[in-house]
Amino acid sequence: MASGIDLTLDCADAQTLAVFWKTALGYIDEPPPAPFRTRAEWFASFDLPEDDSVDDGAWL
Repeated sequence: MASGIDLTLDCADAQTLAVFWKTALGYIDEPPPAPFRTRAEWFASFDLPEDDSVDDGAWL
């Protein structure tokens, strides 16, 4: 039986931490959800406030 977990880590540099864990786990990024062709297009659809950035976080 497979199970999933969600884990949130607070750190100073989420991008660097994500690269470390992606390498350690052999993770390959999934493509963005349809109908978006790039993650940038997908992120733009969130209509984030100007003082917020998707670069402040990362996920696997």
